[in-house]
Amino acid sequence: IPYVMYQKAMSSYQQIDSIDRDTTGAVESIQGFRELLRAFPDSPYTDEASARIKAANEFLVNHEFYVVKFYLRTEKFSEAETRLKYILAMYPDAKIAPQAQEILELIQAGTPPESGFSDWFEDLALPDWMSFLSWGDGNKEAPTNGQ
Repeated sequence: IPYVMYQKAMSSYQQIDSIDRDTTGAVESIQGFRELLRAFPDSPYTDEASARIKAANEFLVNHEFYVVKFYLRTEKFSEAETRLKYILAMYPDAKIAPQAQEILELIQAGTPPESGFSDWFEDLALPDWMSFLSWGDGNKEAPTNGQ
């Protein structure tokens, strides 16, 4: 059963496309991996499921940040501010949180970035889930030779 649950969640995970597209795959994969972790917390898929949840969450944050970019480009600063507040409230530990905070402060100060803001939005995509694995828990060893 854990394998079936894992594969079901992976099916959704593999539907994650680019940040300017539908986020249903990310949302459904997070739900599926969380169900797996609740039902079988000691399964062989626990570490990978946890890492993929974190990667999918980062994808969702990146999607929201991409929307901020659209609002800035179209000079809808109030909407950008609302979206930035949402990002910081829902994903305070996200990798882009410092950038989101800085842009929010600029908007609130009345000096939003009006041009050249593409530099703020580099590398918005689904991150590599393996970067979210925690190998230092004493129970597992990091793979060697790129495995």
